[in-house]
Amino acid sequence: MLLNLPEPLLRQVALHCSAEEICNLVSSHRSLNESLARSANFCESSSISLVALDSAPPSCALTRTIETRAGLQLLRRDCDDEGPTSDSGGVDHEAARRRFVLHSHVSSIARVEWIPISDYFDHDYHEPISDREGHLCCVLDGPGGTGKRVCIHGGFTDDDVVYLLTAGDGGGGWTWDAAPAGDVTNVYGATLTALPSRGGGGGGCRVAHDVRCMLPDDIAIREISASRAVRFGGFRGGGYSAPCDEVWVLTIYDISSDNYSRHFTVPFWDKIEPSTTSGYSRHHNARAYHTATLVCDRYLVIIGGMGHEGSTDTVAVLDTQTWTWIGSDIKRSNDDGSCRPSPSGRHGHSVVDDSRRNRLVLFGGGSGTDLLRSGVDNSEVWELKMGGDEAGLRADGSLQPCWLWTQLHGTIVRDGVGNFDDSEDMDDNESSYVSGERLSPLEALNLGRCHNGLKVSPDSALLLFGSGRPNTNAVLGYNLKTDEFIRPNVSGPLPVARFTGVAAVLGEGYIFCHGGFNSDTGGSLGDMHLLDLAPQVGRVFDSLPLDDNPVSHPATSDEDLESVSRRTMGGDIMRRILLQMMAGNALDAEEMESMIARIS
Repeated sequence: MLLNLPEPLLRQVALHCSAEEICNLVSSHRSLNESLARSANFCESSSISLVALDSAPPSCALTRTIETRAGLQLLRRDCDDEGPTSDSGGVDHEAARRRFVLHSHVSSIARVEWIPISDYFDHDYHEPISDREGHLCCVLDGPGGTGKRVCIHGGFTDDDVVYLLTAGDGGGGWTWDAAPAGDVTNVYGATLTALPSRGGGGGGCRVAHDVRCMLPDDIAIREISASRAVRFGGFRGGGYSAPCDEVWVLTIYDISSDNYSRHFTVPFWDKIEPSTTSGYSRHHNARAYHTATLVCDRYLVIIGGMGHEGSTDTVAVLDTQTWTWIGSDIKRSNDDGSCRPSPSGRHGHSVVDDSRRNRLVLFGGGSGTDLLRSGVDNSEVWELKMGGDEAGLRADGSLQPCWLWTQLHGTIVRDGVGNFDDSEDMDDNESSYVSGERLSPLEALNLGRCHNGLKVSPDSALLLFGSGRPNTNAVLGYNLKTDEFIRPNVSGPLPVARFTGVAAVLGEGYIFCHGGFNSDTGGSLGDMHLLDLAPQVGRVFDSLPLDDNPVSHPATSDEDLESVSRRTMGGDIMRRILLQMMAGNALDAEEMESMIARIS
């Protein structure tokens, strides 16, 4: 019956299907595939390219799929970009087809594969990055505005270097740069968020610093490009002390020259002193292990974090164009006067900008004043719906008022050292749940404190690692369109379980991961891994040197959870005994603190 439908109608049907559904449809019927392949009118009048699906044998007739003008509309719809073009200015159908097929796999998160990276880089300008946790990471534009690269800085470490990793598209051309950061305070648990690139000026950007002072005297500059990121907050002292509300802007200049073969990378840090709008107080701004999400390429929305007195639930908004703190207008009560539910204070959560649904989606996190020895982990999912039109903006560019919190998923309450409470109701908000889907205790670890939450396509997010004790090395997906969890098939050598590491989405369906802390060994990590979000395509990644002898670590198991619970129960008993001994003057306070620290 499908073969009898007019071709324009088929194209309209395709526009209402997801990328995965289209690939499944065309791959499901041999006659349909071959009929479309033989249709000269279908090919010529609509500029169609019928090509092989990468995930099937080239000789199979089922490996053909459609790439039409309608398909290019699908690519723009599903990838949030304008689609690839050829050198002549027309559409590069082959590149468009490949991106479409790749996106269909990335958005479905049906399969993922770990790829371990070698810790040795044979590069003239490489400075090895040390083991660290609580560090900062974001993705910036590459040199000349081409490609993407990962920027890593700070954390529990003695160096102040800015590390820049350009990994290309997986087909070669990687570079690794390390540049001294200059005069900037070192922090851990801060956020680093990419800002939109600034145009204008010679060489494609406005140069606001004296870059020549950092370059050879005889350099003949050909071009300068720049990318920027904003750093906020973090702890300045050990033991989760001295939280700050400092705002710094990192500018990375890339300089190419006529008389040097390599390009030069020069970082500059500028401390910003934001102003405040009338009635806004910065009293509760200082925090760490928070989230900072750039909305509408302008407003930095900062949610939660750990401060002087534990975890906070406050939301702060920084206008990065005027560098002004502005109030967030979150509706706290219903029309009948009753209180609206909202997330409890938390840190180590993640937030993704679900721009298609004009909301921020918050995943999990934990409470307390310590990442390992206090507080409760949770697996809640909340949405913060932003008022107004799809952009969430008024006509003058300001944010719309009346933001609304709604809880989408409940939680298995879990304390910071492994205890579970099977009640769905940590905040007494069960009536507000949108979904009754329940994660297992093992799956809930992916939403525990200091996990990595990343938006990998316009309609899907991925949750990696996380939770204080035990840590997990599992992967969990989330469908932003349906608000349902996705459980991908994971292959490849598993990294060691961890939390407080960094992860970043690279182009072409890869996630880069580095470092963190493993609570079993009590040590920081310095390993690097890639997660391929489309292993079905059968790509070979050679942009970075891979580990020739990878070790696959055990997956976190139910037995690990039970073991932590037993140890925690024993520790609680010992604490009670020690307190009783202290009350009876059998030991002094200093001895008791020392013994409690040993069993924590």
